[in-house]
Amino acid sequence: MTVCDKVAGIWLEHRQTTAVADESFGVLMGTTSVDRREIWIETVTTPMAHDRRSRFCFALRDPGHQLAVHEKFASSGGRGIYLGTWHTHPEPIPKPSKIDRTDWGTCLRANRERPLVFVLVGTEEIRVFVRASGRFRPLRRE
Repeated sequence: MTVCDKVAGIWLEHRQTTAVADESFGVLMGTTSVDRREIWIETVTTPMAHDRRSRFCFALRDPGHQLAVHEKFASSGGRGIYLGTWHTHPEPIPKPSKIDRTDWGTCLRANRERPLVFVLVGTEEIRVFVRASGRFRPLRRE
């Protein structure tokens, strides 16, 4: 998996590094190889006006996220697709909560034909999760 430098910068900017910072979040968009074994995260959305957010939870409610996915798809001739979601956690090494695992499972069931990844941005580490052997597991860093 490859993450564009601009995307990594956005994640670092949105870390919950203060005691009052709300969660940040958005959708992941990019491309895959023909065999779908390689994934390139090229762009993300960030919180928008109609979203809900607090210190420990969020709700993607703004239609702008879906609009961004449609625009990426159209401008890329169908190659740029939805790849999953990202959000922050106010902990150094983020661990998925029960709510995260439930939401990710729902997302996978709704998108059975594409590879999806889920990113948790902690205060010190960014972790990428995929479903493997029935469980969500972090990808190892190379």
